[in-house]
Amino acid sequence: MADNCIDVYYKLDRYYLTGNSIDFALNYKDLGGDVTEMTILGNDVFADALEERLKEREIPLRILKRTDRPTAAAKTSVSTPSPPPTCRRKNGSC
Repeated sequence: MADNCIDVYYKLDRYYLTGNSIDFALNYKDLGGDVTEMTILGNDVFADALEERLKEREIPLRILKRTDRPTAAAKTSVSTPSPPPTCRRKNGSC
């Protein structure tokens, strides 16, 4: 049991389920482990997505508490990457 969080990319209209407990549960299940996710969830689309994702992966979910507050989410943005640094050596090797 640990944190779960949803990384939300509003401009891309995407979100990803993440957080230590979610990442661990998904990876441990992939390795053949027996795992149950325990968490507190809000009443929102992200809580529903978390429930559905764990169900798809056959990971039992034990909801310790359902709250009217939003499920934890990190608003994330993506920017255009900077160009690589210019080589400044006189001999041209980098």
